[in-house]
Amino acid sequence: MTAAGTILASLCCVTGQVTFVARDNPDAGIVATEPDGRPVWFSGPDADETAETGAAAAVRLAPGDRVAVRGRLAELSFAPGLLSCAVELLSHGALAPAPEVRLRDLDWGVGDNARVALAGVLTAVAPSSTKGCMRLSLATTDGPFDAEVPAAATDWASLIDAELRLEGVAMSVFNIRGEFIGVLLRVVSASDVRVIRETGDPFARPLTALDAILPYSPSGVDLHLRRVKGVVTYACPGRFLWLCDGDATLKVHTADALSAPGDVVEAVGFATRVRGLGRLTGAAVRRVGTAALPEAVRVGWTELDGYPYDRTGHFLNYDGRRVVCIGRLLSLVARGGGVDLVIECEGVKVDVSVDEPLAALSPDDIAWGLSARVTGVLELEEDLEELQGQLPAIGGWTIRAASAADVAVVRDAAWRARAAARLGRIVWAAVVVALAAALAVAVAVLLRARSQARARTLLSAERKRMAADLHDTLEQQLASVRMVLNAAVSFTPNVPEKVAAAVAEADGLLAHAKSEMRARILNMRSDALFTQGPKKVFAELARKFAQSGVVTMRTRFRGLPDHLPERVFAEVVFIVGEAITNAVKHGKCRTIVVTSDPAPDGFTLSVANDGEPFDPAHALGPEAGHFGLSGMRERAKRANIGLAFAHEGRWMILRLAVPV
Repeated sequence: MTAAGTILASLCCVTGQVTFVARDNPDAGIVATEPDGRPVWFSGPDADETAETGAAAAVRLAPGDRVAVRGRLAELSFAPGLLSCAVELLSHGALAPAPEVRLRDLDWGVGDNARVALAGVLTAVAPSSTKGCMRLSLATTDGPFDAEVPAAATDWASLIDAELRLEGVAMSVFNIRGEFIGVLLRVVSASDVRVIRETGDPFARPLTALDAILPYSPSGVDLHLRRVKGVVTYACPGRFLWLCDGDATLKVHTADALSAPGDVVEAVGFATRVRGLGRLTGAAVRRVGTAALPEAVRVGWTELDGYPYDRTGHFLNYDGRRVVCIGRLLSLVARGGGVDLVIECEGVKVDVSVDEPLAALSPDDIAWGLSARVTGVLELEEDLEELQGQLPAIGGWTIRAASAADVAVVRDAAWRARAAARLGRIVWAAVVVALAAALAVAVAVLLRARSQARARTLLSAERKRMAADLHDTLEQQLASVRMVLNAAVSFTPNVPEKVAAAVAEADGLLAHAKSEMRARILNMRSDALFTQGPKKVFAELARKFAQSGVVTMRTRFRGLPDHLPERVFAEVVFIVGEAITNAVKHGKCRTIVVTSDPAPDGFTLSVANDGEPFDPAHALGPEAGHFGLSGMRERAKRANIGLAFAHEGRWMILRLAVPV
């Protein structure tokens, strides 16, 4: 075993004055040893120690007590000390004032376990991991340090920005790799903390220019709160704001959740470095107005790959500026409430953080090589492994966009190809749908036409069968009855005049019935009434009368429907035919005009002739063997057709009002 190992493993006894007692272990503290006064940390007895050690556990120590400590010398986490100690209380006493030191005097554990006095500006207050304590953060000209103080003694948060003097025991803070990262001052009581200079109204401080807080634009050392003013260009509620004043910008870390882009705000916080860049931290914010956002600046490779300068050598700062960047879209990843993009701008990859979902873009768009135009705040990241004097080296870029409207697809060749492909897909889909719809309609029309043709064929065959039955039965029987009546009168001598008149009247009625029956049979044999429209049927009727050469026929049709129910159509055709026949036979006319016009509930049909006029009210009727007018009126009544006669100038006119 080496000499050093022998010393570390041996028992050691020291005497001195207790300067600190750990709150989590009242039997552990720091003692200044005699005769050299070098401080040593000791730890109280273990539960497995001897009775003598266990008895020593009853000792309760306080700062200022003189003690004798015997224990095993060992390397502790930050300095040599004593483990498994037995403590003997020698006397009570008071601590002498602590010597004034600077923070740099305690670097790398030089002043570990020493009771010292440090001064600094209080910048933050937070709960400590040690029960009953608060952790204070203070700033000095040599850098920051932390202090652990009693929690309930003072409203420590009200002292933020005050200049404090603290007395306590200095301890080094190391990271997990054993590297020195700072100093923790452990204060016994609130009486060891004295306010040197109190804080005032933070918003009453003079304004500081935004660019005066940048690490490469120093404006002297000021550890206190600074008040700045600017336009909010980007806001992450509850975390930070970006302020702009002309070309100067500043990132402000704040818990404010109400400010939005366009607000003019005042912020009061501590100027510090965050990853090598000047920032305002722990800031309080108040809104004082609104203003237009500054115009976005176009950036490219030069601005993103290094700190650019203008022609006069003036440095151009782009950290926190509103910028416009156009680049090829490399990736798109959706996150909670927003989207993360990566675009390539002139060979430089730039991260883009968008606070809203992008409906116009999807991960499938990456394969098209689309270019995107992004407007937002450019935030730089320092490369901590590389130093460039006062200027931090750039390690990365992030453009922070507040809304989806700040990201637009550039209509370049890739966009046009994608748009053409999308339009082509839409057109093809529309064509396919249209063809399918046309095919479906064509099939439906064909099936309906075939069904209607089959129905017409069946109906025509049935009508012709019924016409043949009527011709072979009723019409023949009517003819036989006429023959029998006439034969009975001719073979009977001295027939009374009244009987002869009655037989003649019966013969007329039978002739009229036979004529009606023949017309019905003719209609049933013809398919025109249910296969052809009214216009064609009336025109054909006029043409047949004109072929006789007896009369001149003229027609003009308007407002006729494409189809009429057969029951109504048959009556109209009969009435028109009867009117033409009567005009030629009884009126001796030379010209007949058939016209039609639309009506609100159907159409009107007029038959005008230039023959001899007559009075329909005094015309001969069935009692004189004339059945024409009475037949027309009966047919019109059955079909709910309005029928009227008029005499206008040289024309005798029959008008029919046909409902549809």
